[in-house]
Amino acid sequence: MTRHLRTLTAAVLLVTATAAAQTPPPPPPPTTGQGVRVPPPAPTQPAPRPTPAQTSAPRVANNRAILFAGVAFQPGPSSFPDRPTSSATPAPAPFTGDYRVKDGLGADGGLFLRVRGGVGVGVAVSSLSRDGDGTVAVSSPHPFFFDRPRTAAIDVDGLDRTELGTHLSLAWIAPASRRLRVVVFAGPSFFAVSQTVVDTPAVTDPYPYDAITLARGSTTDLSESMVGVHGGIDAAWFFTRRVGAGVLARFARGSTSVTVNGGESFDLEAGGAQIAVGLRLAF
Repeated sequence: MTRHLRTLTAAVLLVTATAAAQTPPPPPPPTTGQGVRVPPPAPTQPAPRPTPAQTSAPRVANNRAILFAGVAFQPGPSSFPDRPTSSATPAPAPFTGDYRVKDGLGADGGLFLRVRGGVGVGVAVSSLSRDGDGTVAVSSPHPFFFDRPRTAAIDVDGLDRTELGTHLSLAWIAPASRRLRVVVFAGPSFFAVSQTVVDTPAVTDPYPYDAITLARGSTTDLSESMVGVHGGIDAAWFFTRRVGAGVLARFARGSTSVTVNGGESFDLEAGGAQIAVGLRLAF
C-alpha cells in the first residue's frame, strides 16, 4: 500500500513540473533606448458626458434687427378746458366746455436696429382711439333785468379723439440671454391729434325769458400736430431663435396751445403711459 502511494505522489510531481516548464514567462516591461523601463500605460477613463447646460446653445442670437407689432393700451383718463368767446344766442352768451378723454386702445409697431455693439436706433408708430365726453355750460344775461343771468349746462358724449404718434429712438439692446431680450430706448415723438369739441351749443330762450335751455348744437374737430418726447423699455421672450412675444412700456408726452373760435387758449395734450403686447421677430 505504501509503495503504491509513493508511486502516485511521484507521478503528480512529475506532471506539475512539466506544466510549469511549458508555461511562457510574462513579457518584461518595455524599455527606452537608454535602458530605462517604461511603466505600462494606465487604463483609459471614459470622457465625462456634457451636461444639458453645456449642450444647449443660447436660443436668442445677437440679431441685427427686431421687428415688433401688437395691441396698444393707454390707461388713465385726461381732461382739458375750453373757453370760447363765440355767442350761442343773438345776445352775448359765452359758454365753457370741460372735456374728459378716456382710456385708449389701438395698435403699435416698429423696428429696433443694432448699429454697433449694444447701441441701436428704433422707430415706432402708435395709433390710438379714445372715447371722450364733456360738460358744456352757457350763461346768458336776462333781456329785461340787470345782474340776473340765466345759466344752463348739458353733458355731451361722442367727443372722441384719435392720436397718431411717431417715435424715433436711440436704443440700448442688452446682450441676449438664452431666451430673453431687453431693449431700453428714448427720443423725440411727433403726434397728430384730432379732437372733437363743441363749436356752438344750441340755446333756446322762450318767453317769458326767465330760463334758457341747452342742447348739443354743432361740433368741430381740432386737428393739431405737436412735438414731444418719450422713453421706455421692451422685454421679449423668444420661443425660437426668431419668433417670440413681448411687452413694451412707453411714456410719451406732447402738447400744443390751441383756441376755439378765438377764445382763451388752452393746452391740448397727447400721449401718456402706453403698454403694447404682441409678436417679436428677430433677424
